[in-house]
Amino acid sequence: MLAAVPGLDRVFVSFDPAADDLPVPTGDGHGQRPALAPHFGLELLRDGLTFDCLGLGDGPGVDISKPRHLVGSVASPRKAPSEAIGLFPGPHLADGAHSLPVVRTQLSLAVDIMGRFAACVGAMWLPSASLIAADTFSRLVSGWLNGGPFPGPLLIGWTQSDRRTGRTDGLSFFLGRELELEAALNSDRPAAAKLALRLVHELVGRGENDFPAHLDFAGWPRIALLADDDAKLIRAVCG
Repeated sequence: MLAAVPGLDRVFVSFDPAADDLPVPTGDGHGQRPALAPHFGLELLRDGLTFDCLGLGDGPGVDISKPRHLVGSVASPRKAPSEAIGLFPGPHLADGAHSLPVVRTQLSLAVDIMGRFAACVGAMWLPSASLIAADTFSRLVSGWLNGGPFPGPLLIGWTQSDRRTGRTDGLSFFLGRELELEAALNSDRPAAAKLALRLVHELVGRGENDFPAHLDFAGWPRIALLADDDAKLIRAVCG
């Protein structure tokens, strides 16, 4: 990693505990960072924001053994053993780790780091435990950074309930709530998953607790969005 960083645009090593003989701080206060045993790592600075790159050196890597969603042509680590390093917002970003500017910088840095290592096969986004093929990750993140849609397929999982509703997995990282489509909107499941991505794009762009009462999409009935504070949900119903 020390050899790779000089080749990255606007990236610097702002703290090297091996050089300074100090431990790397760990914890779980960022909404992303898992509770980790001490990992050797580096603090990387990009565009004024610092990120901890953990799981380096001879110690254990970051645990990605239990993905809930697989995106692109990537094998579960249980079938194709691998070792992961982690990239997490630094301690001073704890209050803003969920904000789009921090996430954009974090993902852009991840894409650049992945591009420096030919052996990199994928990435995992921990809030949704989505394991993503490296080429898919780089393509969709780069598209977003260049003005394209929010990379919902990478960062937000999609599940089906026994009540025939569909629900996001990971949207709460950005909005404090998940999105649920009622059964009437979820009867055609592939189409419903695409509708959910369109709704996610609209909602993430607006921010927490700032969503319209109704949205209209071609080919769909008018959709009403209802806040369910007790369940921490935004319910999408025919409205």
